[in-house]
Amino acid sequence: MTLDESRGTVLIADDEPGIRALAAAILRRDGIRTVEVANGREALESILREVPDAVLCDIRMPELDGMAVLRKVLDQQARDGAQMVQMLNQSSRVDFYG
Repeated sequence: MTLDESRGTVLIADDEPGIRALAAAILRRDGIRTVEVANGREALESILREVPDAVLCDIRMPELDGMAVLRKVLDQQARDGAQMVQMLNQSSRVDFYG
């Protein structure tokens, strides 16, 4: 599947490079375009440049944590229909917004 045949775009926000790489590899294998960022500030900047179809966001990150990203995205209405998933490494809890 080529980039032109992409099944959407997912923004992956996580401060752990290995987690970002693993999530991106899984999504790309299924034809999903990915954008990777290392912290919450970069996630917000990326969302404002190009609204993704979904956001996969760690909760604990430097500069701006995942919950703050979620609040800012929802407050600013910057996502225009994007789905937001919050991940937490220390438990099995995953929250889905959208």
